Amino acid sequence: MIRNPGWLRRRQAIYATAQIFLMWALWPTPANAALQESLQQQIGRFAVPGASWQAVQTIRLSGVRLQYAQFSSSESPLTVVRALSDHATVFQRVLTTRGAIILSGLGAGQHWLAEIHAHAAGTTGRVSALPLGRDAKSAHGHAPTVPYEWLPSGAATRFSYHDADVAGNVLQHIFSIPMPADAVSAYVSERLRTDGWVIDPLLASASGHNAWHRRGKQLVLGAATHGEASMLYVYQQQ
Repeated sequence: MIRNPGWLRRRQAIYATAQIFLMWALWPTPANAALQESLQQQIGRFAVPGASWQAVQTIRLSGVRLQYAQFSSSESPLTVVRALSDHATVFQRVLTTRGAIILSGLGAGQHWLAEIHAHAAGTTGRVSALPLGRDAKSAHGHAPTVPYEWLPSGAATRFSYHDADVAGNVLQHIFSIPMPADAVSAYVSERLRTDGWVIDPLLASASGHNAWHRRGKQLVLGAATHGEASMLYVYQQQ
């Protein structure tokens, strides 16, 4: 039996994340704000066995409201996963990573994510809900700064997130660009090569994405068509 090396599994997990983010970015804005069900309402229907939920918290990522709630359960991770996955209108996909099981999906006008971890006393985890309808404005009412010189002219930040708590300092962005996706990929690839980035030949076209590295930094990029323009997902680890 052929086993994927650890680095390949990590890259595949990144590609899965990229697909989720691009799906979120391209999903149409709900016509009715009432479709955006609150996380607190949904928690009442999850019925996770032995679960104790903390209060729902709300934060903003580049002006986008994110609700999340942490929980612990005396039951095993598998029991918790089964309970949450019973809600197919919320969770439609599952991804296993080192030390965690991730459930994700689109429903009730939001993108849902559940992170489930084994714990000595059973299971711990977090469920979050991110509204699908949003604009490119930040919480201060100004368009966020585009952080990369190698992006085409006219690129605008649609989503930006910085996670300094994980190993390697991870940045994730989604940009809207007034060019077709194939033209964006060609332009960005040429600029990255000029700047000294090296493409990963084994994963140069996996799932429509490509990976690059330079001086200890890593990039994963994925472009998708959005009408007459495109959306570019950028994952950077440094």
